[in-house]
Amino acid sequence: MKKVSNIPDVFKLLGSNVEVAKLLKITPSGVSEMKRNNRIGVRYWPAILSAAANAEPNDLSMEKLATISAKAASRKRSKAKVSEQVREAQ
Repeated sequence: MKKVSNIPDVFKLLGSNVEVAKLLKITPSGVSEMKRNNRIGVRYWPAILSAAANAEPNDLSMEKLATISAKAASRKRSKAKVSEQVREAQ
């Protein structure tokens, strides 16, 4: 069973940018943007979970996707706070 523990793992499970774009009904560049931002919009979760259920055996669930997304957002906020503190110290 494939373990999904972060946003990049979710994308790896679903395939190429083109495949994910078709699944989510967006452009491949939209998928690239989500990867770059390490963020998956909540409106895409149902399609992602449906595709994951049909992919190789994996442990992705709604709860796990929510946890992964929350952790990614928390890390992004922490990095932003550190950057702000560095600017203030200069």
